[in-house]
This record gives sequence, C-alpha cells and structure tokens, in this order.
Amino acid sequence: MKISPVLILGLSFGSGVLGSTDFADAPRPEIAELAWAATDAILARHFDPPTRQEMLLAGITAILDGQKPNERMGERLAWRVSNLTNPGQLAALLAEVGPRSKFTDPEAREEAFLTGLLGSVKGSPFLLSAKERKVTESMEANLYVGIQVALSFEDTARKPSFNQILEGGPADLAGLKAGDLIEEIDGVSALGMPLVKVVDRLRGPEGTDVSVKFSRPSTGEVQTKALRRSRLPQATIEGRTRLADKRWLYRLDEKSPIGYIKINEISGSTPRELRVVAEQLESDGVKALVLDLGEVRSAGFHPTVLLADALLDGGVIGRVASSEGVRVIQAEPDALFRGWPMVVMTGQVSVAEVAWLALALSDNQRATILGGELVRNDPLIKEIVALNISDWSVQMLGGRLERGDGRSLVPIATGRDRLASLSASDRKAVLEAMEQIDSLWRAKENSDISAAYQKALKNLANSLNLTAAPTDMSFEPKLARAREILEKALESPAK
Repeated sequence: MKISPVLILGLSFGSGVLGSTDFADAPRPEIAELAWAATDAILARHFDPPTRQEMLLAGITAILDGQKPNERMGERLAWRVSNLTNPGQLAALLAEVGPRSKFTDPEAREEAFLTGLLGSVKGSPFLLSAKERKVTESMEANLYVGIQVALSFEDTARKPSFNQILEGGPADLAGLKAGDLIEEIDGVSALGMPLVKVVDRLRGPEGTDVSVKFSRPSTGEVQTKALRRSRLPQATIEGRTRLADKRWLYRLDEKSPIGYIKINEISGSTPRELRVVAEQLESDGVKALVLDLGEVRSAGFHPTVLLADALLDGGVIGRVASSEGVRVIQAEPDALFRGWPMVVMTGQVSVAEVAWLALALSDNQRATILGGELVRNDPLIKEIVALNISDWSVQMLGGRLERGDGRSLVPIATGRDRLASLSASDRKAVLEAMEQIDSLWRAKENSDISAAYQKALKNLANSLNLTAAPTDMSFEPKLARAREILEKALESPAK
C-alpha cells in the first residue's frame, strides 16, 4: 500500500502559493490585479523586499518554463517589465506572453506566474483567501473548527484516508479509525479527489454537520456517519511522566521540589495552559522549574509575546525591527512562578520565536539557559497583510527579532548570557557511550548493553560532578545538569 505524505487537519494548510485553497475554487481578482496588489504589499511590509521588476520578471520567467527571458522574448522583456506602471499594462504583457508558454491551461499558467513571482521573495510568501486567513488565525490560536483528523492519500485505492484520529474529536467519537478510506463527502465521491479539496469539503462552521462515507479495508465494512464540526484545542504542554489516568506529572519525580514543563508548540492556548499548571505546582509545594523548549515544533509571534509576558515580572521582552521601524515589546508586572529559580533547556532552535523567548528570560535574569547555540538562521517572523483589493491577504516575513538591548539573536553571546552547557568532555563521554552501545547492538550482544551503559553513565556523572550516578537507561545529561543547578539554587537562595 502506497501512501502520500500526511496532511494534518485540525484541519491544516496544504502547500503552494495559495495556502490550502484550491486555485480554481477561490474567487479572486484578475491575475494582474492580484499580482500587482501582492507586490504592493510586499514592497510596503516585507522585511527585505526585492524590486517590483524582479518579482514580475520572475513570474513571467516561470510562465516561460524557466528559460531566460531574452531567449524567448528578446532582450526588451526586462526593459518592458521595468516600465510597467499599473495592473492594466501587466495584464497586456501577460496576454502577450501566454501563447509562448508551455502551460496551455490558463489557470495553470496563472498559478505558475504567481509561484514564480512569490518564489523570488525571501521566505516564499503565499496568498490567502479570506477563508484561508480565518483558518490560519484560528490554528495559531489553537481554536480550529473541524472533525479533528489527519489525512493522507492512499495511492493504490486512489482515495483519501484517515492517517490519525485525534482523541475526543468528532471523528473519534463517531468510531472512525486510522486507515479508514473516505468514499464520499456529503454524497460527493472522493475517488481521486486531491487532499486540498478533501480539506475544503470537510471543514466548515462550528456546529454544522458533514456526512462522511468511509470503508474499513481490514473488514470490508462500509459506513456513513454524520460528523458535527467542533473545536478541540490540542494540549501544547506536557509534564515529565504520563500517569495511569493519562494526567501528567509536572515534576522531575513524585517527591522532587522541582517542576518540569515541556512546551511542544506555542499557540494562543499555551499561556492559559501554563497558568493552570502553575497553580497546580504552587499548591503542591514546588519551588523551582525546568522549562523545556528543546522540541518546540512551531510558535506564533503573538502567542510567544503572551507567554513571555506571563513568565516575566516586567522588563523588556525584546524588539522587532521592520520596514516601519523598531518596536520594543514590554512585559507587564506580575509573573507566573515568581521567585522560583528556573532553567530553560534548549536545543539547536530552528524557530526564531523560541530563541527570542529563551533570551528574554535570560536577559531579564529570570532563567538560566541550558543548551548550545540557539539560532543559526536569520530570526525573521511572519505576518499576514491584507491586500488593497478584494478580501485576499499575503503571508510574508515582516520583521526581524532582536534582543531587548538591540543585540542580534545570532549568535548567542556566551560571555554576557546566563548560559550553562555541557563541556567538551561531557559531550565526548555521551558520544563514546552511544558508540559503544551501537557497537553492541550490531554484534547482537544485547545482554551486555545495560552494564556498558551503566559504566558510561557513571563516568558521565563523575564528569558532570553529579551527587549520584544515574541508575536507569532514561538518563538525560542536560536534565541532570538542570537538576543540579536548581538544587543548588534552592540550597542557597538569592538574598
């Protein structure tokens, strides 16, 4: 059975320059007007925009199948593009170029033009219809309305299938299972239906119903269910250990005075979730916190600001440099976990907002960062800008994140930051232990693995100056270091 890549539906976006809205289905202005409005918005609000000529020429080049313009239309094409002053002139040029394109279908030609135009802009912006913008914003807020599933396409059967059924959602409550094939949606056959069209048909206003006919390959059973679209906010934080009743233990262990919170995604619900856990930890007598940001998969800028504000007792969160100048983001007084020593664990962060948050906590003397280099790429953030025609918008890179004093997020300046990290010898010990275990696995000497691992962990514990060597194979050096830092802080609280 061959399955195409998964499309997550809470429901989620598809790909391409037009979000997940099918190009033919979304009412839109004439292509020249839409392209001109998009370049207007990019020139006004993008952090580092190309010229209008560069964008339009890239779009026309895409129509001409990637050939250099002077190989198809002569050396005057670039000059003609540079002299365009309005959408009408652009429309005339596109009409002239069209017959020379390999794309015989007008809609395919228009999409190629937009793809080339937007692909010439740093960050590859994409257009959003009003419907798609609403979906985008609701997902950032963790308030998506849908049947709460993940989809894939089963190529052999040529039908969409349910790759994942989210627990507690409408599909789950109706008894659908992962692997079920979608036969019909509201009576319309799903055979060969592209996933973006499946998404569009399955989602809709909260409280409305969608009829889904599905088959179960394992039994041959075919059923039709009416699913009521609803919200199902997904938890964005978790604790250290999952208990038997599916609740999380938000401590390093049951008796530890040190709390542990892992954030997997920063969305609109994350600050609210954090407040609930904070109340629980305070009532349980917890006095310190490990905040694990090492595996955050996505973060919205505005939710990150709200999260930083919740963790800081005043002070500057950071700055945003944009085409409109520099904006300083300030935290309000009053913070969660006030007075608690805190360690923020990071990895090599690819999400700029996560590094910005960690450094805000460090710069305000709120937490110690335990990790290495935070960001390697330019820390740019996205924003949605409405076009000056119709109800379309464009999502683009709108600003660069900076630290509160104007310093760059790249690279982290270890001399001035409250940074703790594993030493070179620590990292060497970890790698040697892993290499030894891998060698044993390859030799199938599984009975020796535990003893070898324990020996390596003991050496590592000595290197880290831990008070006791770890005794199980779930040992995490960075977390052990965080525990040491916080235990010492609790023993010698700041005056």
